[in-house]
Amino acid sequence: MLYYIIDIANIYVKIRFKKRLSKEFLKVLKARYRGFLVRNKSHYCVSYDSIESIYSLDSFLRIIYSDLLLKNNGFFVHACGIESGKSKESRKNNGLLFIGKSGSGKTTIANEISKKSMGNKRKFYEVLSDEIIAVRRIRNKWFMFGTPFTGSMIGSGKNKKVRLKKVFFIKKYFLDKIKMISFNQGLKKLLRNIIIFKPNKIILNLSIDFLRKNEFYELNFTKDGLMQKID
Repeated sequence: MLYYIIDIANIYVKIRFKKRLSKEFLKVLKARYRGFLVRNKSHYCVSYDSIESIYSLDSFLRIIYSDLLLKNNGFFVHACGIESGKSKESRKNNGLLFIGKSGSGKTTIANEISKKSMGNKRKFYEVLSDEIIAVRRIRNKWFMFGTPFTGSMIGSGKNKKVRLKKVFFIKKYFLDKIKMISFNQGLKKLLRNIIIFKPNKIILNLSIDFLRKNEFYELNFTKDGLMQKID
C-alpha cells in the first residue's frame, strides 16, 4: 500500500492511499507538498480513499491537522505568515502574522513583500504561506509554521518554524493606519479566523494565551505604505 509522511507544524502524519494512484496525480501531489514530505517519522497514521483530487486531499488534511493541532497546543488560522530578520540563516528571525478572511489582503501582502525583498540586503523576508498558517505553543512560547495550503502567492508554502513577534489583523484601506486594539477586540477577530471543523473548548483557552503572549494590532494598509508600517 502506497503511503507518504506529511510534516506540518512538526506533526508527522502517515497517509495510506487505499486506491492505486495515477502518475499524473502523484506528480501533482509531490509538487503541492514539496518540502512537507519526509521520511522515517510518523506520529499518527490515517487512510485516504477518496477521489484523485488535490483539492479533496487538501480538505482531508486540513480536517486531520486541525484536530491534531488542538491536541498539540495549536491551531490553523486564516493568515499570511512572513519570516523577518537580517538573513535567511539567522536563528534570531521573527514571525509576522497577518490575519484576515478572504479578500482582506493576505495575498497582496505576500506578493508585495516578496517583490520588495528581492535584492534587499538590509533585511530578509520570506513568505511561509498567504492563506493558512499553523501556530503552536511550545515550551510556553508561540511559534508559527508555514503550510502547503496557499492562495495566489508567488511561489509555494515553506515548511519552516519561526518564533512569533507581532500579529496584525488586516484590512485593505485607502490610507495606512496601525493601531493597538483591546484584548476583547483582538479575541473576537482571532476567533473569527481560526479554522476548526468541530467545536472544542480548548480553542478559547489557547486563543487567550496566544493574545496574552504576543503583540497584536489592527492594520489598515495600502500597497505603497505597507513596508513602512511593518518594518
